[in-house]
Amino acid sequence: MEDIVKYDNVKDMTTDEYFGGNQFSIDAFNKKYALHEGETYVQAIKRVCDYIASAEKTEEQRRYWSERWFDEIFNDWWHPAGSIMQGADSGRKISMCNCTTISLGAISDDEEWDNLESIIRNVAYTTAKTAAYRQGLGIDFSRLRPAGTKVLNSANESSGAVHWMKFIDSIGYYVGQKGRIPAMLFSINCSHPDVIDFVTAKADYTKIQNANISVQCTDEFYEAVDKNKEWALKFDVPAIKRGQRVYLDVHSTDKSCHFDREKKKFYRVATHDRKAEHFEKKLPAAELMELIARCMHKHAEPGIQNIDIARRCSNSDYVYDPEDEYDSRIISTNACCAIGNTKIMTSEGWLTIEEIYKRYCDGNKSLLAMSYNIADKRYELKPILNAWQQRNDPTVELLIEENGKQYKLEVSADHNIMTRNRGYVEAASLTAEDDIMIFS
Repeated sequence: MEDIVKYDNVKDMTTDEYFGGNQFSIDAFNKKYALHEGETYVQAIKRVCDYIASAEKTEEQRRYWSERWFDEIFNDWWHPAGSIMQGADSGRKISMCNCTTISLGAISDDEEWDNLESIIRNVAYTTAKTAAYRQGLGIDFSRLRPAGTKVLNSANESSGAVHWMKFIDSIGYYVGQKGRIPAMLFSINCSHPDVIDFVTAKADYTKIQNANISVQCTDEFYEAVDKNKEWALKFDVPAIKRGQRVYLDVHSTDKSCHFDREKKKFYRVATHDRKAEHFEKKLPAAELMELIARCMHKHAEPGIQNIDIARRCSNSDYVYDPEDEYDSRIISTNACCAIGNTKIMTSEGWLTIEEIYKRYCDGNKSLLAMSYNIADKRYELKPILNAWQQRNDPTVELLIEENGKQYKLEVSADHNIMTRNRGYVEAASLTAEDDIMIFS
C-alpha cells in the first residue's frame, strides 16, 4: 500500500488539472456529477470511495477499500457509473445502481405474470420508482400473452405485448425530471407470436419512442435459420381450476392474496375456471431473421440479445443457486445511440439529429445527409431513409481535434465511430492515437 496514490497527497488538485484541461470532461463532471458547486473531481472520488466503503464491517476494512478504490480510480483504471457518482453521500434519493432489469416473470415459471396486478401494480410502479431514482432499466415482455388470445373481462381478447409496451414506455416521460428521460430497453423472445409486431414497432412513430427494443434470439433459432427450417411462434396459457392456488410475485399481490409458509410465496385463490389455450403459427426462420435485419438497417432497431450465449458465458448465471433468495440469472441485456443535439451535415447545412427527426416526421423526405462511401473513399450526400428517436445511458463524451478545430461529440459507449487508422471503433475503446474522420 506504500506506492498507491492517497487523497491527502492530491487533495488540492483541481478538476481542470485532473482532466488535463479537457473542457468537455470538465463540463460534464461539473454539470452532472459534482455534489455542490466547487467540488473537484478528486474530492468526488474521495466522497464516493468513503461512502461505498462505509458498508464494510470494520474501520480497517473501510480504510483499506476506500484507499484502494481511490488509487484505482485516480489512476484511471476504472470509474464509477453516473448514478454512483451523483448519488453517493448526496442525501438525495438516487440509486447506487446505474441500470437494472425489472422482472416480468422471465425466469419465474411457477408464478403468473400475465395479469393486471403484475403489469400495473408491479412493473408500472417499479418502472416509475426506478426512473425517479435515476436508473436505466430493461424489461422482457415475453411472458405476456399475444394479441388475439382470450381474456375473461370486457375486452374479450388481449391486445398483446406491444400494446403494454407503449404504456410502460410512456411512464418515462412523466417521471423524467429536468428533461432527463430514463433509458429503457424492451425485449421479447424470438418465439413469441407478437415478435413481428415488435420487430416492426419502430416504423410506427406512435408506438415505442423512448425505449430501445431488442429481440432475444436463441441458439435454436439460429440453427433453424442456418438449416432453413420452419420456426414456431407459440404461447401457452395454462388452465386454471376454480379454487386453485395461483402463485404471484410479492409486488403483484393485493389484500385478497395469501402467503404459503412452506413455499414462502404469495398466492391468490382462483374464483373461476380458465381453459388452457395454445397459440401457434409458423414461418420460415430465415424470413424472421431477414425482417429483423431489414428493420435494423432501416430504423436502427431492433437490436439482438444473444440470450443463450449471454447466459452460457455469464459469471452471474454460473454462480446461480436455486436455494438462494437472490436470483442472479440474466433476464435481458442492453443497447446504442447518439444524442439529439449532435450536428449532421445535410443538403440544408448543419442540422441537429433532433431537427432532422422533427423535419422527417413533418413530412420532409427530401433532406440529404453527408455520408462517407467506404468503397470509393469519398464523402457524398445520401437520402435520409428514416429518422428515429431513442434514448440510451450511459454516454461518453469525445473531444476531437481536426485541422486546428475542436469538436465535441456525445454518444453511447458502444456507438461505432469511423477512424482512419482502425476503421469502426466503439466510442469507449477510442484512444488519443485514433484518427477520427470528421467532415469539415
